[in-house]
Amino acid sequence: MDSSQIAHFVMTVKNAEQQVGEHIIGALQYPDTVAVLTTVVATPDGQQRVISAALNAARMQQVQEILNAAVQERDEEDPCVGFHCLVKPREQAGDSE
Repeated sequence: MDSSQIAHFVMTVKNAEQQVGEHIIGALQYPDTVAVLTTVVATPDGQQRVISAALNAARMQQVQEILNAAVQERDEEDPCVGFHCLVKPREQAGDSE
Protein backbone atom coordinates (compact mmCIF):
# COMPACT_ATOMS: atom_id res chain seq x y z
CA MET A 1 0.00 0.00 0.00
CA ASP A 2 1.16 3.54 -0.78
CA SER A 3 2.22 5.08 2.56
CA SER A 4 0.70 8.44 1.57
CA GLN A 5 -2.75 6.85 1.48
CA ILE A 6 -4.92 6.30 4.57
CA ALA A 7 -5.25 2.60 5.37
CA HIS A 8 -8.91 1.65 5.54
CA PHE A 9 -10.77 -1.43 6.70
CA VAL A 10 -14.34 -2.49 5.82
CA MET A 11 -16.50 -5.33 7.17
CA THR A 12 -20.20 -6.25 7.32
CA VAL A 13 -21.87 -5.63 10.71
CA LYS A 14 -23.21 -8.73 12.48
CA ASN A 15 -22.98 -8.32 16.29
CA ALA A 16 -22.33 -4.58 16.41
CA GLU A 17 -20.76 -4.10 19.84
CA GLN A 18 -18.28 -6.96 19.64
CA GLN A 19 -17.58 -6.70 15.95
CA VAL A 20 -16.96 -2.94 15.91
CA GLY A 21 -14.62 -3.29 18.90
CA GLU A 22 -12.68 -6.09 17.21
CA HIS A 23 -12.59 -4.09 13.98
CA ILE A 24 -11.09 -1.07 15.74
CA ILE A 25 -8.55 -3.20 17.59
CA GLY A 26 -7.59 -4.83 14.28
CA ALA A 27 -7.13 -1.43 12.63
CA LEU A 28 -4.94 -0.29 15.53
CA GLN A 29 -2.54 -3.12 14.65
CA TYR A 30 -1.72 -1.46 11.31
CA PRO A 31 1.89 -0.11 11.32
CA ASP A 32 2.36 3.41 12.75
CA THR A 33 -1.33 3.71 13.69
CA VAL A 34 -2.01 5.99 16.66
CA ALA A 35 -5.80 6.38 16.24
CA VAL A 36 -8.72 4.95 14.28
CA LEU A 37 -11.74 6.80 12.90
CA THR A 38 -14.71 4.44 12.54
CA THR A 39 -18.23 4.78 11.17
CA VAL A 40 -21.09 2.47 10.22
CA VAL A 41 -22.76 3.04 6.84
CA ALA A 42 -25.62 1.45 4.95
CA THR A 43 -24.70 0.26 1.45
CA PRO A 44 -27.00 0.25 -1.58
CA ASP A 45 -27.57 -3.51 -1.09
CA GLY A 46 -29.02 -2.83 2.39
CA GLN A 47 -26.04 -4.15 4.34
CA GLN A 48 -24.42 -2.20 7.15
CA ARG A 49 -20.66 -1.87 6.90
CA VAL A 50 -18.08 -0.82 9.45
CA ILE A 51 -15.48 1.46 7.89
CA SER A 52 -12.34 2.49 9.73
CA ALA A 53 -9.42 4.69 8.79
CA ALA A 54 -6.09 3.99 10.47
CA LEU A 55 -4.39 7.29 11.32
CA ASN A 56 -0.68 7.79 11.80
CA ALA A 57 0.60 10.67 13.96
CA ALA A 58 0.59 13.18 11.07
CA ARG A 59 -2.99 12.31 10.04
CA MET A 60 -4.11 12.47 13.67
CA GLN A 61 -2.61 15.95 13.90
CA GLN A 62 -4.66 16.94 10.81
CA VAL A 63 -7.82 15.61 12.49
CA GLN A 64 -7.01 17.58 15.65
CA GLU A 65 -6.57 20.74 13.58
CA ILE A 66 -9.94 20.19 11.87
CA LEU A 67 -11.66 19.57 15.22
CA ASN A 68 -10.05 22.67 16.72
CA ALA A 69 -11.19 24.75 13.74
CA ALA A 70 -14.70 23.31 14.09
CA VAL A 71 -14.82 24.42 17.73
CA GLN A 72 -13.97 27.97 16.63
CA GLU A 73 -16.67 27.93 13.92
CA ARG A 74 -19.35 26.25 16.03
CA ASP A 75 -22.38 28.17 17.20
CA GLU A 76 -22.27 27.97 21.00
CA GLU A 77 -26.04 27.25 21.11
CA ASP A 78 -25.51 23.83 19.53
CA PRO A 79 -23.58 21.59 21.93
CA CYS A 80 -21.52 18.64 20.81
CA VAL A 81 -22.67 15.17 21.81
CA GLY A 82 -19.60 12.96 22.06
CA PHE A 83 -17.75 13.44 18.80
CA HIS A 84 -20.89 14.56 16.94
CA CYS A 85 -20.98 18.32 16.44
CA LEU A 86 -23.27 20.44 14.35
CA VAL A 87 -21.04 23.07 12.79
CA LYS A 88 -22.83 26.13 11.47
CA PRO A 89 -20.75 28.79 9.73
CA ARG A 90 -20.59 32.14 11.50
CA GLU A 91 -22.58 34.87 9.83
CA GLN A 92 -20.39 37.15 7.76
CA ALA A 93 -20.76 40.91 7.92
CA GLY A 94 -23.38 41.96 5.40
CA ASP A 95 -25.14 38.56 5.30
CA SER A 96 -28.88 38.80 5.66
CA GLU A 97 -31.58 36.19 6.11
